[in-house]
Amino acid sequence: MVGRHEWEEVSLKEPIREISLDGGMVRLRTPQGQVSEWREYKALNIQGQVKMGFFKDNEGLWSWINGQPLSEKLACARRRT
Repeated sequence: MVGRHEWEEVSLKEPIREISLDGGMVRLRTPQGQVSEWREYKALNIQGQVKMGFFKDNEGLWSWINGQPLSEKLACARRRT
């Protein structure tokens, strides 16, 4: 269903001041009796308003971020667990 949906391109009008990036693994459904498949994803939260996900597309993620207006000071947080 997700693959058939036409997603609108997200473009920001205001410069990005705050961004958080997270990633993880998601399990894909497989037919019963087959081994589960796991895939890596990245999720963006921009200023608490825009949320986006990238599935196996790190190049697309960085390309999108670099194509957006950035403020002079950009806050990024890194948390180690």
